[in-house]
Amino acid sequence: MELKKHFKATPDEVFDVIERSVLASIEEACGKQVSVKKLPGYRYKRTVEQKHRKVAMKIKIKQFERPRIYEAQFVSNEGTNHICYSLTERDNGDTDLVYTEEYTPKGSQGFISAAINGFIYNIEVRFKARDTLTYFKRRIEMDRMEKRKGAQPTAASSEDE
Repeated sequence: MELKKHFKATPDEVFDVIERSVLASIEEACGKQVSVKKLPGYRYKRTVEQKHRKVAMKIKIKQFERPRIYEAQFVSNEGTNHICYSLTERDNGDTDLVYTEEYTPKGSQGFISAAINGFIYNIEVRFKARDTLTYFKRRIEMDRMEKRKGAQPTAASSEDE
């Protein structure tokens, strides 16, 4: 699944939101703060709520190159999610973001079952991704307001990854 979004913001402004979200997720899961320099290749475990049940995940940050790309892999008992945020700066300074997500279920499923589950999964992911990218836009606007007031931006919620 691929989703594209244009932001009237610099790549640094967009990536700030991604970075704070990743750091907040790690701090919530591990109880410690991690340096941004250590993020590429960083691994941690986290438990999330999915469909009213708790799911344990192993997360590996595959790429973290400011302000260009964030790529991570999430492995659970159900399967593996691979997500990527790729940012490109336009000539006018705005940002084009491409969000991709691929899911590979664990174990073997029949062709029909896998096709139906994949179809449903892609619909759910598309809605969640749109909500996340809308959150990015609001967070960038809030960061700009806080900057004008001289305040430090607040950490993003880890649920908004």
